[in-house]
Amino acid sequence: MDLTMKPRILYMGDSHGDTWVYIKRENLLSEFDLEVCRVSAATAIGLLSEDSASRCNKKFRRYLAWCDRDLEPFDVIILGLGEVDCNCAFWLRYYDKNIPIDDQIEKAVDNMMRFVKEYMPIGLRILFAGPILPASGHRRKTKRNHTVKEDRKKRQEVTLKYNNLLKETAEKNNHLYMDINDKILDPETGFVQEKLCWNRRNYHLMFSAAAPLWIDRFREVYFGKIAKEGD
Repeated sequence: MDLTMKPRILYMGDSHGDTWVYIKRENLLSEFDLEVCRVSAATAIGLLSEDSASRCNKKFRRYLAWCDRDLEPFDVIILGLGEVDCNCAFWLRYYDKNIPIDDQIEKAVDNMMRFVKEYMPIGLRILFAGPILPASGHRRKTKRNHTVKEDRKKRQEVTLKYNNLLKETAEKNNHLYMDINDKILDPETGFVQEKLCWNRRNYHLMFSAAAPLWIDRFREVYFGKIAKEGD
């Protein structure tokens, strides 16, 4: 192995992974060799299904298979899913099938762990990136014209519950966890700081605002925990 090579990082997630595309394009993590695989509307609840609306299972598996051709393995794979679940998918399944939200949270987190176990190399370092709190109070509409009725506060409560279980479960399985919600929360409003958002209807943070927050948090985890494993 060439000791001069940069550590290889792979980010896999939903459309919020566009922030990581921005990080790669602007070379903001220059000390790492970063790859990004983002699948729009990907969900944790549909991660193990080959028939999910986003087809994220097939797309992520295809990307992992393509990466396997490389001689050098990834040092870390970051898996970032859950925002679409907490703000949309969970609620639609609750309306249509009366599946309790708490049961869906447990299922989604279990799907994440099973996906890692079934499709990723044994011993690979996995870092779960918890979804951001709702960046918009606008009630989301799907392509099928379904509307999520729950307000921002309720969706935020579900996001926090999901993240807490994801963190707890990840650590029990010897994986790592990070999120940036402590950095984006406005203590006065109790919601995401408006200056970080595109507009009131967009569920994504501005790339230029979110990128340094994710970079700082990733570096905390990498240099604070991962890099020390080889010491």
